[in-house]
Amino acid sequence: ACDRMRGAGLDVYCATIHDIPVLQDTIDVIIAKDYLEHTWTPFDDLKKMYSLLKPGGVLHVETFHIACRKFDELGSNWKMLGFNHVYHFSPESLSKLILNSGFDIIDQDFDYEKILIKINARKRKGL
Repeated sequence: ACDRMRGAGLDVYCATIHDIPVLQDTIDVIIAKDYLEHTWTPFDDLKKMYSLLKPGGVLHVETFHIACRKFDELGSNWKMLGFNHVYHFSPESLSKLILNSGFDIIDQDFDYEKILIKINARKRKGL
């Protein structure tokens, strides 16, 4: 995906958030797809993302959530609860984490039938 976006002429960084060599308040969009469930420090990572985004910049977060039918059906046997997923979010807990990191939520997409939750948020201006 990064190579494809670079091919379209975009400046793209594919790295952990703490290894991106850019200054604060310089990035327009951060996409954290299948990221937050793998990091040991999701709140710190979200705060770092906040610091890197320009005022009004957009954050897109996508991960699985535990308030879905699959989790209810399979419980601890659900493959998404594997060792490489450090954190498991409900829509409510992920929304609160993003809000507490300084963002305003623009929209959310999740429901009981889908395992994915998608949240778009904007860096608050003037903070």
